[in-house]
Amino acid sequence: MIPVEPEILIASEIVAAMHQVAIGAAENAAFAFHDAAALGTRLNLLVNTDSEQEALAAAQRARTEIDRLNSILNWRDPASELSQLNQSRRHVASPDLLAVIAAAERWRETTGGAYSGRLGRVLELWRKAQSSPPDAAEVERLAAAARTANIEIDLAARTIVRPEAVHFDLDGL
Repeated sequence: MIPVEPEILIASEIVAAMHQVAIGAAENAAFAFHDAAALGTRLNLLVNTDSEQEALAAAQRARTEIDRLNSILNWRDPASELSQLNQSRRHVASPDLLAVIAAAERWRETTGGAYSGRLGRVLELWRKAQSSPPDAAEVERLAAAARTANIEIDLAARTIVRPEAVHFDLDGL
């Protein structure tokens, strides 16, 4: 897990959006938190602690970390670091983005391409498809181009060189 910076504070509107319910007795209680809007889905968090205050603080730290990673990895947000990478050929990456891209590439190799974070252009075709699937030849052309593209990752310099055929979508990872 990536450490949370202690000086980062959660926004009050996020705290207000999280609903908390205590389960069990006050001692060693489990506190459940639910947020209907986190990373494009719902968040259910269970915190075991002796204190409601400690549970809320833990939930706030978890949500702060989720929001921080969202600002890095959310392809839907044009201001995210992943979107910036997808708009440039060469990107100096944060340690977090670099680690996730490197992990995605390892999983692509390990699975023989069954998993690939490179298929953002293919996924975009499917997202734009209305009542019928996208053209199969176009899907195959984009997938083949992404599959054979040469991505350069320099861990020491924290750079990623992304060919035009590759558009990262890391939701599967």
